[in-house]
Amino acid sequence: MGTIGIITEITLKVQKFEERKAVSASFPSASALKNAVEDIKRKKYSSLVNFLPEP
Repeated sequence: MGTIGIITEITLKVQKFEERKAVSASFPSASALKNAVEDIKRKKYSSLVNFLPEP
């Protein structure tokens, strides 16, 4: 037999809105892309980057 829970109250934290900009880049080779990704990670900007697949 299971247990049922009912949520009666929640608290949400409002965060400051940060403006974002989109940038597109192409690379001449896979190794150039790898080097760019490593540089981004090394400089602590990885949380600012989203990689999207080609359509």
